[in-house]
Amino acid sequence: MGSRISVQTQSQAISGGTTTGLVNSFQYLDTGVLLAVTPRINASGQVTLEVRQEFSVPDPASAAGSNPNINTRSAQTSVIVNSGEPMILGGLIQENKTLSSTGVPLLSKIPVLGAAFGSQHISSTRTELVIMITPRVVANSAQAQDVTNELRRKLPALESLLPKPRAESNALPAKN
Repeated sequence: MGSRISVQTQSQAISGGTTTGLVNSFQYLDTGVLLAVTPRINASGQVTLEVRQEFSVPDPASAAGSNPNINTRSAQTSVIVNSGEPMILGGLIQENKTLSSTGVPLLSKIPVLGAAFGSQHISSTRTELVIMITPRVVANSAQAQDVTNELRRKLPALESLLPKPRAESNALPAKN
């Protein structure tokens, strides 16, 4: 979940004969919630998960026309869990408090009386990224089909991304 933003990586002036030009190079950076999970299965069927979570947003206070500053928060951990057991990771908490005031210029700044000529607004937001992962070790094609069918049942929006169900091998041939 996020967006890709364009940042300028290089700018070069080129002149050749009677013409001059400017060549700019750009790169796209992924921003938003980024998650990387590397699973490793040991001989006893336990799964070691290396999880890296990152939350990055362009700074709205960056100067117009320049590359934006990107505010990034990240966490990395490694956990061992049995196949089929859920694991919950919390962290990457951000709290923002904003104080704004509106009112009649000068009059709203007078101590005690200023409240009659203006108002103050305090806004507080809290964001926490919580991730739940349930690894499953799949040992054969029948288990893989069961996991795929469960995904189809729980997440119908993914239907177009999942492989088409195979016909049952026990099915009787059609009679002519």
